[in-house]
Amino acid sequence: MKRLLPIACALVLGCQPSKVDVSSANHPLLADYKSSQSFTPSWSTIYHPSVHQWNQSINLGNGLTLLVTATGWISGEFQGQFSDESTPRTIGHPGDYVYPCDLRYNASKKLLFAKASGLAGGIERVTVVFEYDVQQRRLLHTYHVAENLLPPDPTPITQRPNP
Repeated sequence: MKRLLPIACALVLGCQPSKVDVSSANHPLLADYKSSQSFTPSWSTIYHPSVHQWNQSINLGNGLTLLVTATGWISGEFQGQFSDESTPRTIGHPGDYVYPCDLRYNASKKLLFAKASGLAGGIERVTVVFEYDVQQRRLLHTYHVAENLLPPDPTPITQRPNP
């Protein structure tokens, strides 16, 4: 009976993305992530103090676009809005005190990478990378990555607004 429970849950809930720990510099995620186009964030003027935000439109071809939004603030998550859909999708929700900090797209593999970092639950330092397949429109993996294996986060090219 214990063996059937995970299978039954998978059938009822659908396929869930895998959670993977990445602690080796040889992991395939790292090459894909580093070779992907990084999008520069801007400063949000809604929150004080100002935080990074993304409002990035990605051309997927065939007249289709994906608008990805995220804000490095409390309960910040990555959301995606496909041009042929009316409802946004959650690309990745990092959890409490873990904030969006990088967004990348690998056009050749049609993969979106969304990185978040912070003190999970205010206790443990974590870095999470969400791997999202834009063709299948689903989250493939949630990676917990050793922070020293990833390139530095991009910073806005404009000056931070005054409060």
